[in-house]
Amino acid sequence: MTESERRALTTDLAEAVSTQAKVANRAWLSLVTVALFAVLPRVPANGGNISLPWNIGEVSPAWFHTIAFFILAVLAIFFVAAHAQQIRAQMLAQEVIESLINQDPSDAVHPRELFDMLRTPSLSRVAPLAQLLRGKYQFYSSSGDCPTWLRLLSVGYYASLKLVSYILFFLLPVWALWRAYIIAVFPGWWRAPFIASLLVAETSLLQVFFIDGREMIKVFRRLWARPRARTVLLTPSAPAPDIPPPQNPL
Repeated sequence: MTESERRALTTDLAEAVSTQAKVANRAWLSLVTVALFAVLPRVPANGGNISLPWNIGEVSPAWFHTIAFFILAVLAIFFVAAHAQQIRAQMLAQEVIESLINQDPSDAVHPRELFDMLRTPSLSRVAPLAQLLRGKYQFYSSSGDCPTWLRLLSVGYYASLKLVSYILFFLLPVWALWRAYIIAVFPGWWRAPFIASLLVAETSLLQVFFIDGREMIKVFRRLWARPRARTVLLTPSAPAPDIPPPQNPL
């Protein structure tokens, strides 16, 4: 595969991952927006009703919180499905990029760096900040010379950033869904559909949370590891060099 073919494949992979990241980003923003309306305290209007957003009318608190809870549950499932697809696309892209790394050491731009520059990041992507902290050692051509103390500092910085992004990206929707359930749940048998919706949405959120955490560990290893030497593949046009036979010392 030539360098131009590798670049074209990397560009296609970046576009595919970007498409999934855009959908996941919009889904998360929609989820958080609805969560704000569902869990934040609201001042009752005249008669004890709650004013709907954008001045479209009033509704009783029971109906408002019930509808808000189920909309929130649907959006939570939509978000985790979109983010799961984004993770799957990224996993496949990383496998292909890994296979391209050692094909030819003469590429003007490293395939992984080209992929990172072309892709649209998700809202939880913080690795570029840790890479930027390394200064002149942030690119593949010089990352092998990065001092151990700077490598350790950048990995620790990444861990701190990722922890904050995890709390906002996953645990905030989990808390909002649980809070909306407490506000809206009805007594008796009416509780069953609320419990079912809550379990499905929360389980889906936790599933993607742990899968994303597993991918985060891979990024940890990539930030910490020194790049491997890229091997040259021998072709008919590039014959193997002649190796002289060992000298007989006797």
